[in-house]
Amino acid sequence: MKRNAIEKLIGWKQGGYRKPLFLSGIRGCGKTYLAMDFAKSFFEGILYLNFEQKNAKSEALLSGLSKFHTLDAMTAYIYRLFDVPPEYRRNFLVVLDEVCDEKVLWNFLLAVAEEPDDSCVLVISSRMPALSGAINHITLYPLTFDEFLVAAGQEWYSEVIKGHFQTGHRIPGIVHEELVDRFDDYLCTGGMPAAVNEYLCFEATDNLPELHQGYLGHVLYDIRKHHEEGEALKMRQVLEVLPAQLAKENQKFQYRLIRKGATGALYEDAISALCQEHFICLCRKQGKEAVFKIFPADIGFLYALSSRGIYDKTENRVFRRQLLDCYVMQTLAACGYQAKFWESPSQARIDFLIDQNGCQIPIEVKTAENARSKSVGVYRAEHEIPYSIKISYHNFDFSDGVRTIPYYAIFCL
Repeated sequence: MKRNAIEKLIGWKQGGYRKPLFLSGIRGCGKTYLAMDFAKSFFEGILYLNFEQKNAKSEALLSGLSKFHTLDAMTAYIYRLFDVPPEYRRNFLVVLDEVCDEKVLWNFLLAVAEEPDDSCVLVISSRMPALSGAINHITLYPLTFDEFLVAAGQEWYSEVIKGHFQTGHRIPGIVHEELVDRFDDYLCTGGMPAAVNEYLCFEATDNLPELHQGYLGHVLYDIRKHHEEGEALKMRQVLEVLPAQLAKENQKFQYRLIRKGATGALYEDAISALCQEHFICLCRKQGKEAVFKIFPADIGFLYALSSRGIYDKTENRVFRRQLLDCYVMQTLAACGYQAKFWESPSQARIDFLIDQNGCQIPIEVKTAENARSKSVGVYRAEHEIPYSIKISYHNFDFSDGVRTIPYYAIFCL
């Protein structure tokens, strides 16, 4: 599965100087696969060490770590330790997987992360605390719809979408309907690679609920493994109420749905941990950061948390809206946006706001055929904006300052 993030990895390799690159993302989103694909395509040699699975190789590196003060010193030790031929060393990648729990190694890597170096070291972790802006860091998300099309061998569809997004011209009706059908396929799988692979290999959805539940099981296992009992309980409680939170007309997260007497102070650390481990995405209110909506990191998790089967077009309106909102947030996050939402004292609401060229562009998500709304007019009266975006199943269009974009084209934003 070709991932868009490969371009960022190539840019890191081709940079004038190198620092270690940190790659994070939720477990199962394809970090290790991406690293190995990158290594095989652009390096003559690779050394892979997984610190979640203890073995003689990883223990040997940890035992000698106290001797090093630079990344070059560590990689030179690795070359000797594992007999890396000299002719490979100028184009050799060291991949250190799941390092966050190895505190000594983690602290060493952070200490040398901002210094230019000649070594190529790729650091992977599902659990990664916030890093300073000076550290090379990439977050890998579940597959976006264009990556789904590439995985399905239909990359030309992706190019068609990109071309029409740039021009704003409508896609021919028959192609638009085909893309809507392919998008509905994506809504069945979500973006986790194993679920996508299952669907593409067998062209059936029968096993997808089991895979989605399996992913959720891995998430809950990681929470139990890496957090104290009290904190783990709070994290599970936050996840369990997400379907009920998102089913409300006003999707702002309400602590009282967890239990009576629950407050932000009690659950702040749990929500922060879920964010750092990429289990959830936060959409904060513009001008009021303490108010937010929470979305699962992948629509497959929403299926699992809701104990539902596979999406079809007859889904009830409320769950369909949850699913599409989660998809939009998931895609915006993968595109690098820190999306926010807006509401006025008069109950006008904008689903998402994204920053483009210094302007906050409002985005409305439409599920009904009647896609008109007064909220954008209220927002426009208070803010100067070049246009607004309406996301729906309709074809590309632009009229009265509103740019209509099909669901399948959000990755172009």
